[in-house]
Amino acid sequence: MSAPPIRRIHLLGFVQQVRHIHEHMPDRRFCFILGAGASKMSLIPTAGELGVEWLRSLHLESGGAPNDFDKWLREGKHVIAGLPPNTSSTDIGVIAAAYPAIYQAKWGHDRAQGHAEIERHIEAARPSYGYYALSEILASDDPVSPSRHNVVITPNFDNLPADTLGALGKKVPIVIGHSAIAGFARPTLRRPLIIKFHHDFLLAPKSDPKDVENMEKGYSQALTEIFRLYTPIVVGYGGNDGSLMGMLENLPERSIPGGILWCYRKGDPVSQRIENVVSRQSGTLVEIPGFDELMTLLEEPFGHAFNPDKLSERAEARAKELKAAKGRLTKKMASDLAPPPMARGSGDRAAVSASAAAAGLESVAVLDALSAEASSSGQAQPPKQTSQDWWHWQQRINETTDLDNQDLLFQEALAATGNAHQLMGNYANFLADHRKDYAGAEKYYVKAIAADPSHTTNLSNYAVFLETQSKDYDRAEEYYLKAIASDPNHARSLANYARFLVLRRKDIDSAEEYYRKALVADPNRAVCLSNYALFLNTERKDNDRAEEYYRKAIAADPNNARILGYYANFLETQRKDYDRAREFFSKAISTDPNDANPLINFVQFLIGRGRIDQAMPLVRQAWDLLSNDRPLEVTELAFSRWLLAAMAEANEMPALGRLKTILHAGFDRSQWTFDAMLEACVPKLTPEKVQFARKLAAAILDEAKLPELEADPLWQAVQPIPLDAPWPNEDAP
Repeated sequence: MSAPPIRRIHLLGFVQQVRHIHEHMPDRRFCFILGAGASKMSLIPTAGELGVEWLRSLHLESGGAPNDFDKWLREGKHVIAGLPPNTSSTDIGVIAAAYPAIYQAKWGHDRAQGHAEIERHIEAARPSYGYYALSEILASDDPVSPSRHNVVITPNFDNLPADTLGALGKKVPIVIGHSAIAGFARPTLRRPLIIKFHHDFLLAPKSDPKDVENMEKGYSQALTEIFRLYTPIVVGYGGNDGSLMGMLENLPERSIPGGILWCYRKGDPVSQRIENVVSRQSGTLVEIPGFDELMTLLEEPFGHAFNPDKLSERAEARAKELKAAKGRLTKKMASDLAPPPMARGSGDRAAVSASAAAAGLESVAVLDALSAEASSSGQAQPPKQTSQDWWHWQQRINETTDLDNQDLLFQEALAATGNAHQLMGNYANFLADHRKDYAGAEKYYVKAIAADPSHTTNLSNYAVFLETQSKDYDRAEEYYLKAIASDPNHARSLANYARFLVLRRKDIDSAEEYYRKALVADPNRAVCLSNYALFLNTERKDNDRAEEYYRKAIAADPNNARILGYYANFLETQRKDYDRAREFFSKAISTDPNDANPLINFVQFLIGRGRIDQAMPLVRQAWDLLSNDRPLEVTELAFSRWLLAAMAEANEMPALGRLKTILHAGFDRSQWTFDAMLEACVPKLTPEKVQFARKLAAAILDEAKLPELEADPLWQAVQPIPLDAPWPNEDAP
């Protein structure tokens, strides 16, 4: 009788399963088995990476030239047992499996030198975000109800779990770093327990083949007892040593409660040996993006989210350093590798309300676009087209700033590539966003989707077009769902559909489900995190969780001016923390001085705080940065300019005329408020102007209030003024 197939579940299902067990099975405990992959983002090389480094050194020691390394490796001249011929330097999994033998070949003559090399790498490590999240799970701050998920088992020599617990001021963990003290590894302790079955890096760490092949008796007894009580979650462990894997293979079938939950990184398939162990324990395989991403997702289900405010001064500086480094790397990737596929819009008002987020949709991020391109590979391509062809053409188009020249280049590119579906989708975006040629845009969306009906980005962009331009919400929803069906892990499509459900369907529960799916698909997508924070604030009225996700968004992209500004809005309107709000407004403006959105919000903040003189020069600066295709921002700034003019008893008509043009044209409103501004301005306006200001503010925020404004004699006297008309040269706003 053949063995049943191994259970595999999606990451989202895994998170839900963990939540259910944690909340409804108080007698069930989890432990964490962490391999070298869990420490990669903490700047500790993996076994495969160290193996390549040491193989290169062995090659040079044998007299080889650097450019002959791959040939030497393929031909097997190293004569290292366990490293087969025809191995390439890119076969990281094969090299990782041979790590003990490579270590022996490189350092067997001088074990102390090998230990020093390992220590050098470990001393340079800095805990990544995942370890801070893990520490919260391992050690609850509640002395009455300590965390029951408090055990880490690892072959790693580093001290990352213990260091992070210390940085957070948690209970001092019991660290079993040598077999001589393995008897102290009691799983019922009320403090975290860390078991290093290959020893600590300061206590004779094990790397030689003879050392890592067998589990010492003290460790074996301790782990057997732990696996009788705990369900292991395995992360970053390739099962390349014989000790733990041998022990797991010898455990009785189905002896581990809940089986083994084995998480493997996308692109690194598990070995047959791992599959056998998982099958023997009726366990589960889960594909994950990485350790940090997984731990970020598990914070909430375990009920212990990492709060940076708890960090000691030393650890806080380290965390800020990591966040800044991540921001720089993200920015560099976007600059160096930014691919040409374009997405509709980019974040109008996402910090004000879910409906504001609807008006501005995030652009395609680097990896997202690369993923979308990869997902479309293998499809039948039109004649003449190669991905390199359309990519090359799109780069030329992106380098051109003149719209007429861009249009001509698009047409040349489409002819040259046989109407590549990527280019057709991008041309549709161009026609909609820059030419306002909505009929032409729809024509090319339809053609692009016909050429490749499963291209997620084109499907998603067409859904946005149908929603925001055609106002055909039923067809928009149809294409959102098609985009998600074509790639269930496409974070941008999931988040855009969540926003659609809030704004157009008023289906708050379903919207939250899709926001969660988006964050499972990409836990570090800053715009998704920010939009979910906005959702929690405006729809769930949960300011604490909203702030948590704003902080996560900023950690994911510290240089995103919009998100910094959105958090400043939150601090102002919800927390009433005006000093910190001003701090984050300043950060947003300095981060991107050419983005009008943070400047507009800062103008409103200043007016609301009575800083009229400071707001005056900024309104003109913000208007010069504005694009007329952002009617919500234009409306808010024009209203601010009118208020300033009215208080200064200056000419009000330039601002009112532009407001009339926008209000007659129509736009998507947002759940915003002008209350603070109006309250600050009331003492400086006549009662008649105060009444008019309230009517105007109401009409800006709610289209249903427009008829009341239209009946006002002051409004009836206003003549519309085109938005691109020059403002009068005068001192007034």
